[in-house]
Amino acid sequence: MRLPRERSFAFSILDDTDDSMLENARPVYERLRELGLRTTKTVWLVDCPEGSRDFYAADTLQRAESLAFVRELAKDGFEIASHGATMETSVRERTVRGIELLERELGHCPRLYRQLQLRDRAASCLLPSSRWSDQRLGTHVIERRKAHKRK
Repeated sequence: MRLPRERSFAFSILDDTDDSMLENARPVYERLRELGLRTTKTVWLVDCPEGSRDFYAADTLQRAESLAFVRELAKDGFEIASHGATMETSVRERTVRGIELLERELGHCPRLYRQLQLRDRAASCLLPSSRWSDQRLGTHVIERRKAHKRK
């Protein structure tokens, strides 16, 4: 991988959006802009009508002000990534709707997905992804993960 200005390493920051709201995120991103840093901002794509026990305070792109803020970040060079359709398990239709919303509003599908993992609900969060992860990550990653679990 070629890095800018012949650099030998890169540093990345990914903002986990769990309880992020416009009111608490905007000051952080204003400071990052001032410092000339561009990071990755994850977003919840659509509202969670059934509610969330853990992330009841978080914004989604369906809040007009948050969508405008995320558009502004993208325009300024921040990467926008998906943290899932909602803050809870989503059926395929809702996931597709969320991805289509992001694509329509930002002009591209998300290039990065940050999976939600909760310790007390790890089985419901991890098992669905383990069914397709060998197709996404490659078998060498899955084999390393399996070997690590056996230790």
